Amino acid sequence: HSGWNVGGKIDSGLYFRIGISSMVGYVSDNLRTFSATTEYPFEPLTKADVPTIVGSNEAVVVDGVNGTQYVFQGGRDVVLFPMALPQLTIGGLYGTELSIRFVAYDFKGDFGKLTLFGAGVKHDIGQYLNLKNWFWTGGYAMQLVKGGYYFDYLSHYIHTEAGQSGKNAYYFGTIGFQTASLDARYHEDPDQGNREVTLALKNDFPIFIGIGGGLKWGKL
Repeated sequence: HSGWNVGGKIDSGLYFRIGISSMVGYVSDNLRTFSATTEYPFEPLTKADVPTIVGSNEAVVVDGVNGTQYVFQGGRDVVLFPMALPQLTIGGLYGTELSIRFVAYDFKGDFGKLTLFGAGVKHDIGQYLNLKNWFWTGGYAMQLVKGGYYFDYLSHYIHTEAGQSGKNAYYFGTIGFQTASLDARYHEDPDQGNREVTLALKNDFPIFIGIGGGLKWGKL
């Protein structure tokens, strides 16, 4: 659930909408591990599949020569990543809807500030086809999340929706193409070497397919 298609058909009159967009992301297996290599002077040079920052909390230990060991620290064992953030939408401008979402919170300490910014635009394609209660829209959205020192996430999302919209309810099907990247970094525990671990991940499956719907209680 991206939270960008809220309200169904874009109305012809000017309107503003303020709400809370909530979503939950599932941490898939490909995001839980990455291939890492031991560093000099540890011998022999060894590659291993180790946890990312959202992976298993169990460390991976590589045995070396003369009884030495190289320890890759475990992650935080995250399965679901929930978010809820305020979103402002302005619509009715020549069949176009603009949305902005933003939240920031300072956790203090080592983590620092978490900030999320997103912006999206959606246009009513169906207005050129006289679809009446049916709608067909197309749009683009971007989202940037900065997690203090630890991670930067950026996504670009091109999408189209089609469905039916009534006075009090709407439903739709959607298909889109999304690219996303995550650059993460953290330090191991001091007793494990305090090394900085960095990784860069990209989504493997860019196609987004879904269905949705909602109820309309009022409009400003």
